[in-house]
Amino acid sequence: MLDTKAILEDRISYWNKDMERPNSINNFDGTFQISDHTRIHEVFIEFIMYSFKTARIRRVPIEDINELLNEVWEGPGSVEKILRLTHELRQSITNLGPLDAPKKKSILLDDEDVGPVASYGNESFTFEAEVD
Repeated sequence: MLDTKAILEDRISYWNKDMERPNSINNFDGTFQISDHTRIHEVFIEFIMYSFKTARIRRVPIEDINELLNEVWEGPGSVEKILRLTHELRQSITNLGPLDAPKKKSILLDDEDVGPVASYGNESFTFEAEVD
């Protein structure tokens, strides 16, 4: 069985080594003002997907993403918190199907006249053209 705790700890140790670089995401001390979905850092992608229960991040308004990240971000070293929250969210998912699938399908009623095209007859497909 896959040891997800060990993987989590490896990821945390990797990002904690990144604290030595002054421009790394783990050293960020401020508020998020992401302007475009393509500018979201890779460490946040999975967290955002599980938080909003969608695999299509572009469907989530960028303002909501900024608000979520600003709520959980506590300054330098917060990547560990993001990774732990992502791990918890992943463990809480019970349905592994499409995360943003429609809840209902439209169903045709039995009394609607729907059938194969061949059953309508030729009168439905009349063609008129002007001849000179």
